Amino acid sequence: MSKADQFRQYAEEALRWARQSKTEKEKQAYTDLALTWMQAAVQSEHIFGVNDSAPGRQLTAGGR
Repeated sequence: MSKADQFRQYAEEALRWARQSKTEKEKQAYTDLALTWMQAAVQSEHIFGVNDSAPGRQLTAGGR
């Protein structure tokens, strides 16, 4: 699993917490957290590429 996928899972979890929140302030905090995790996912894909789960995975058999 790539880091971006992990970050998206964290965002989904934060949104679940937001839906279960008792106060509007708590709901907003979890929603903001989810947004932050989604931004981290996008940033991770931009920096490392979509398949960043194993460094060096894109090397050829010759070691390039």
